[in-house]
Amino acid sequence: MNRPSEESGIRVREGQEVCMVMKLFKVAKAAEDLTIKPSTVRSWILSRKISSIRVGRSVRIPENEIQRVLREGLRPAREPLEKRRKNE
Repeated sequence: MNRPSEESGIRVREGQEVCMVMKLFKVAKAAEDLTIKPSTVRSWILSRKISSIRVGRSVRIPENEIQRVLREGLRPAREPLEKRRKNE
């Protein structure tokens, strides 16, 4: 019997396990995407500001963590100075 998964909409047969595929990035690639230094990414990993996964001796950062950091770091743009002065 097939049953839909509530979260993903994937149909899973009774008794079967679902394996999620997650895209992982090296520290250097994550740093490049975040436009910061690799040492900053490593520092964030050590201070647990960003999640990571150990694969043997290597460290990888999940794509959703990079997206989270980008999303949380986004600040709305300010109004131009001219408009702010008119409102005062």
